[in-house]
Amino acid sequence: MFELLPLLKGWEDYAFDQDTPITVPPNSTHMIVQATKPGWLYAFQIAVTGSNDVSFILKWFEPKTSKWKTATIKPYDLLTLGMDMPNDSGPLLSSWDTTTGSYTVMFTPATPLPFYASESKPRQIIVKTGDEPVEVLGYSQEAFVIYDRDLFIKSLREVLGENIEIGIPVRW
Repeated sequence: MFELLPLLKGWEDYAFDQDTPITVPPNSTHMIVQATKPGWLYAFQIAVTGSNDVSFILKWFEPKTSKWKTATIKPYDLLTLGMDMPNDSGPLLSSWDTTTGSYTVMFTPATPLPFYASESKPRQIIVKTGDEPVEVLGYSQEAFVIYDRDLFIKSLREVLGENIEIGIPVRW
């Protein structure tokens, strides 16, 4: 589907950059960004300093199962697993400085990660801290969202044919 986006209508780029530092207190969570429209997450990166006991949580609703799904990325786990080299299939620790406690995590799925989202069920990226505070130095993402579902499906049918079975839920 992702390869067809240039031929389709009803979608837009949803780039997001946050470069104002945010301090996340110990044993708490902070939502970095949310999307309230369905689409695809192409990539994100987040830079933090402080404790290595921090998690980045990608949370989205799956309408086929009516359940929330999460993916958790922990910088320290990436370091211990040796996932610090560029790859095109998932998370990597792109920088780590144990002296200053600074690190940057990047996530680029092999193919853009589809997600369903709405006002009541947004796709979110959350920072969760352990026993020490963490300062989020910056965050950026590249995503694509469907802003007009009907126009998107109409253009998809124009490209693929009128009788094509489209697996986009009516409501989520």
